[in-house]
Amino acid sequence: MHGPDGRDYKNVVQFLEINKPSSIVYKHTGEEDTEDIQFQTRVTFKEVEGGTYLEVEMEFPSREELDRVDRDFGAIVGAQQHLSRLGTYIDSMKKEQSK
Repeated sequence: MHGPDGRDYKNVVQFLEINKPSSIVYKHTGEEDTEDIQFQTRVTFKEVEGGTYLEVEMEFPSREELDRVDRDFGAIVGAQQHLSRLGTYIDSMKKEQSK
């Protein structure tokens, strides 16, 4: 991951389940040369009238660990930014397809 401060952050992600088209489950782990940040994420896609509903659930080992990762790395704002960029990308794809 490339941060707005110009720093590169190493991330290790292991996909546990991919159930097309309804969900993806993955876990985030550390490596020898990275900080050990452990959490699991489930992304669920539901078809709704006019589009897709996206739900993201992140499970941390404890509330304290979530608070630490949010405080030290901006996890909550970062997740919101990722989803915002995904929405922008999807909108650009729609515009390109409608040409």
